Amino acid sequence: MTDEKRGKVAAALKAVLNELDIELDWVNEEGTQAFEAGDYQRVEEAVQRGRQIRGFREKVASLETEWQTLRESLGEPSEETPSRPRTPRSRQSTGTLREAYRVPILQALVEMGGKARVREVLDRLHDLIKDQLNEYDLATVPSGAIRWRQRVYGTCNWMREQGLMRDDSPHGTWEITEAGRTLLAKARSDQ
Repeated sequence: MTDEKRGKVAAALKAVLNELDIELDWVNEEGTQAFEAGDYQRVEEAVQRGRQIRGFREKVASLETEWQTLRESLGEPSEETPSRPRTPRSRQSTGTLREAYRVPILQALVEMGGKARVREVLDRLHDLIKDQLNEYDLATVPSGAIRWRQRVYGTCNWMREQGLMRDDSPHGTWEITEAGRTLLAKARSDQ
């Protein structure tokens, strides 16, 4: 079978992961709207749905890693082309991927002394990533919020779960952890 006729399993798995990120963003948006409306039953439902989707996403991510390991163990070339490495980049149809916000959020927090008000972090973050944002990112969602900002809120929740941001910071404040500083230093050294 020629290379151009071979399947693109890695690309398909990445596409599924991207779609799951979009679904998680939608659930986060629904949860935010429910919280703002004081509808705590809907908030709990959104939390449960988010946990289920996140669990499924973790399984798909594991399959993606397993597939890459399998290909490498068979001595097959990566499905990625050298001219297009897998990095979290924006796509016109889906917007900037959640992973693309992680390092800039950490960078903004470090620049601001490790802890700052959410609004200030969002303003600094916008300066850092404005060239990556596309039309989809800049559109408003039904609640009236700007989509990229909603995605950042979801990303920060995810980062808290990963231990990159403190989960006990005062309301309206984001704060980096030592693990977040370590990840940022590693990301900078990899550049």
